[in-house]
Amino acid sequence: MKQSAFHRWLAFLKPVLYAAVVAAILTIGGRAAGYFFAELNNTAAVLLWAIPLSVLVACVVVSCLHAVYSLYTGTARGAAAATNRSPAIRKARPRIRFQGWETVEAPPTTTRDATAPVMGRPWLTRATFANEADSSASDPIAHRVGARVEFYSASRERLLFAMDGRWSNASKTARVGIRAAEAKLIDLPPNGMPRSLDVVLKYDEDDECYGLNNETPVHAPSDWRDEQRKLDRGECAVKVMIRGADVDETFWFSLVNRGSGQKARIIPLDLHQQSMASGSPQT
Repeated sequence: MKQSAFHRWLAFLKPVLYAAVVAAILTIGGRAAGYFFAELNNTAAVLLWAIPLSVLVACVVVSCLHAVYSLYTGTARGAAAATNRSPAIRKARPRIRFQGWETVEAPPTTTRDATAPVMGRPWLTRATFANEADSSASDPIAHRVGARVEFYSASRERLLFAMDGRWSNASKTARVGIRAAEAKLIDLPPNGMPRSLDVVLKYDEDDECYGLNNETPVHAPSDWRDEQRKLDRGECAVKVMIRGADVDETFWFSLVNRGSGQKARIIPLDLHQQSMASGSPQT
């Protein structure tokens, strides 16, 4: 247990008190000796009581100064201790985690009100994310969360193209129509519920797949095959940057396209591969 200022002062005062008592006794004795020993000259008689009196005064001054010092430092330490004892206010932060990926059959919509299936069978490949923050903390909602999606060559040495991601509102039900506009910014509550981020669209009969976001209907309104964001058969690297209020997460994936008759797949990279990929060029 830490001592109070008063107890620290008493601990210091003990040896000083002994010296002061001895000095007081010598002062009285020296003063008495001047009266009883007439043979002493005036200088010697004064020194007999003046020297111990000086020691006594010095003890009193030192004890007073130390009392002030102990009181001051005790107050400062007490304030610091009170601050340290106060409960820490933990600021809750969202925690965005990759949960998996999925493909859904999705015929494009050529108009806002009607669905006009085109020739072929399109599949939408999406990555799913969720806010897995501790819901017991104060307000760990991820507000206004957006995504930036970058596509690189398999070696991650060359940037193919980049786009703003879009959060899909489509369900896992088969043949869900792709709407011309989905959300770019969303709020993610800390309940672990997944939200899907559109990545690519691929037709069964095609070798190629295509990056997909809200600009796709402008670039390719008839069939959503956006030639500016075409990815050939094979493998490429995908960098997904999730940004928002108190959110700054980056995920790396491999996008595998095996060509005609196969759906595009997403394979998350492990932590070692992600650290190696961190040196990839930025947009």
